[in-house]
Amino acid sequence: MNNQPIPTGLVPLDDALGGGLRSGTLTVIAGRTGMGATSLALQIGENVAGTVSKKGWLYTGGSVELNPADVLGDLLRYRGSFIPLPFIICDGPHWSAAMIERALTGKPVSCVVIDELVRLAPNRPERYDCPSAAYPAAAQELKHLARVLHVPVLCNIRLDRSVEAREDPHPTLADLTYSFPLGEAVDTVLLLHRDGYYDPKKRGTPEWTQITVSQRHGGEKAVFCRWNGALSWYS
Repeated sequence: MNNQPIPTGLVPLDDALGGGLRSGTLTVIAGRTGMGATSLALQIGENVAGTVSKKGWLYTGGSVELNPADVLGDLLRYRGSFIPLPFIICDGPHWSAAMIERALTGKPVSCVVIDELVRLAPNRPERYDCPSAAYPAAAQELKHLARVLHVPVLCNIRLDRSVEAREDPHPTLADLTYSFPLGEAVDTVLLLHRDGYYDPKKRGTPEWTQITVSQRHGGEKAVFCRWNGALSWYS
């Protein structure tokens, strides 16, 4: 079974990842609201879909209309234009990883993008007393999904505002673990930070975004990509 790295389309990120994402792995993209985590996931998903000539599958967990122009213009604002996405878009609420697996088994899918972990319904929710107790199981279910479909799975997570109270607001793995204890299922974490988000004097287009890459067996590396807020695009 081929498990060659699939390029993300961002050379510094691919270098840090050892060539790109790999099938059967779970990647979490985490940052404060407005850091561009959804845009990064979509951009990576678009490149993966183009590389392997298949569709990506995007779950938003929202309640918007499925008209592509509406989705692009109002929900995702992808590149600021109505460019057709190489994604099958599901925005129905209360989908679980098991439901996604049943829907996609046997389909020509290249990757799965979950726009925010909290929108994913847990399998057998009666087992959990509170939402946070379901996070490790949700991560395990997404990792299982990645292995069964043999695709990379990307999931976005919004970090809470505690990072903004520190003198140094760069997010850390501890911030993610505190808010979302995901256990050992996650293969790669991408932590996003942009100085202009906190300091208007540094705000501009384009800006540098620091992406801290943390891999289970590869330590941490910081790479920098330019963020164009007007286009919601990294380069």
